[in-house]
Amino acid sequence: AEIFAHNTNMEYAKVYVGMLVRVSAEGRLTPVAVLWEDGREYEVDRVLRMRRIPPERVGGILTERYDVVMRGRGKALYREDDTGRWFVETPPQQRS
Repeated sequence: AEIFAHNTNMEYAKVYVGMLVRVSAEGRLTPVAVLWEDGREYEVDRVLRMRRIPPERVGGILTERYDVVMRGRGKALYREDDTGRWFVETPPQQRS
């Protein structure tokens, strides 16, 4: 099964999140955990790859997209080049 499968009939939103990130001596970023505003923290189990592409569902400028596994599920984390801010794309029922 495709772990990155999604429902394209929903309207997704860009939600900025805090991140714990490991930075190598060469300057390479590796996401470690996502920090939600309400205090929830989700550890990144594995980073599958990083690509420089626009967000899949919310559009916008070129970003660094990190395909990761968190709690056994594939997720995409995005980092904006111009601001350095991290965000996720969330469907309407997950915004609260």
